[in-house]
Amino acid sequence: MSPSEPSLHTRVASLDPAGTDYHRAFEVFLAFTDQKVVAAEYLSDVVSQLSNRRVFIDAGAGRGETTRWIAARFEHTIAVEPSTHMHGPLRRACPSVQLVGTTINSANITDHADLVLCAHVLYYLPTAQWVATARRMLGWVAGGGELILVLQNPESDCMRMVNAFTGFRYDLSVVAYQIAGDAAFPDMQTVLDTIPATIHTEREADAVTIAEFMLNLAPMNSLDELPYRSDLHNHVRDEFTDPSGGFTFTCTQDFLRLRLATPLSRSGQHTVGPAQSGRR
Repeated sequence: MSPSEPSLHTRVASLDPAGTDYHRAFEVFLAFTDQKVVAAEYLSDVVSQLSNRRVFIDAGAGRGETTRWIAARFEHTIAVEPSTHMHGPLRRACPSVQLVGTTINSANITDHADLVLCAHVLYYLPTAQWVATARRMLGWVAGGGELILVLQNPESDCMRMVNAFTGFRYDLSVVAYQIAGDAAFPDMQTVLDTIPATIHTEREADAVTIAEFMLNLAPMNSLDELPYRSDLHNHVRDEFTDPSGGFTFTCTQDFLRLRLATPLSRSGQHTVGPAQSGRR
């Protein structure tokens, strides 16, 4: 162990999303996964199917990497991002977008968007608020437009690890079930797509860094005790060692697509239409 590496007898770190350690771990994750690539392919296909591409809302835009390439295909883009430390990178990545620097539930959005994207944001909200937050974002969607919620699939290797170490489980199918049966959205089409994604690295240190980053998708500061780093190392070795060499584990994503035939009015009512739901 180098002097800069933490002892295995210490606890896993609770990473501050605004801190350098969090962003360093995030960059390691991005360097060894195809998650962003497969998500981009999936979302490009969705965008190409839209009947209109006037307004795009990225709810939880972060540093703007995804915002930038989707925005290029729309006339106007709104980026909702409450974290002030993200605003500088976001403005540099997307200088022409409209920045709304509040939370989703505080944002005053008056536009109706052809696409609203909320990718890997719901981890940071209590699960009891997910459906209400989705309903709020549906109020931003134009007729023929879509709200897309993205999280890792709960049966991915990463999410099974999060559940094992923290007790937290994140499952978009719960939102899909509750929204699909909501009388407020009688004309909504609901589809939950599961798209495989993988992490592979030759170095154990990188695999452990990524595992620690994944654990921090759960609210680590709410745990009575943080897991021991030695237990996380053992989990990575036992579960993710690849017989062909290195370490391989899945970070498969769920894309919940909520498509409206008619927009939700500001009074919260739709015109009546047929309801459909499905999974593919």
